[in-house]
Amino acid sequence: MSRLRLAIQGGPCSFSHQAARTLLEQAEDDIHYRFLAGFPEVLNELMQGHADAVLLPVENSHIGPIPGIQDLLKKSRLVHRASLWLPVRHCLVGLPGADESALRTVHSHPAALAQCQQFLSQHPKLQAVEEEDTANSLSLLRVRGQGNAAAIASVQAACFHGLPLIRKDIQDQPDNRTHFQLFTAP
Repeated sequence: MSRLRLAIQGGPCSFSHQAARTLLEQAEDDIHYRFLAGFPEVLNELMQGHADAVLLPVENSHIGPIPGIQDLLKKSRLVHRASLWLPVRHCLVGLPGADESALRTVHSHPAALAQCQQFLSQHPKLQAVEEEDTANSLSLLRVRGQGNAAAIASVQAACFHGLPLIRKDIQDQPDNRTHFQLFTAP
């Protein structure tokens, strides 16, 4: 039996990756993940036959539709196969030894930043910087090595990248959830 080729936006331990693991009851070895930076790239993988299916975040319980998804879905005419509401808990993650009071920038996906507006407004010295993905924000944090920078991502992504949590549960709503949908080509 061949492995399912699944294209998702984000890297290992991103919320999309967590949703795929929860939704698909296949063993992790039965799925070949295609981790991609943006939503258009995810759809292109499917339409060009490089993926069998895509999993996309379409809506969040707090901010509504995920920016950029609705237009892509309208144009693509994909076939909906399954869906899942995934609890989303955001954490502030830094480099080892990071001091929260010294932080000046926080990097993450625009939807994650929008889901943490109360935290950001309570910390006006933190400048929000948009990145393509929550989990990949942690990769960039490590590569850049800036002690005054942090990222917003999941506990799982922080563990995967070996980075410490500075603060847990910084999302605005304690019951924050994102609706993911699995699609195949028409």
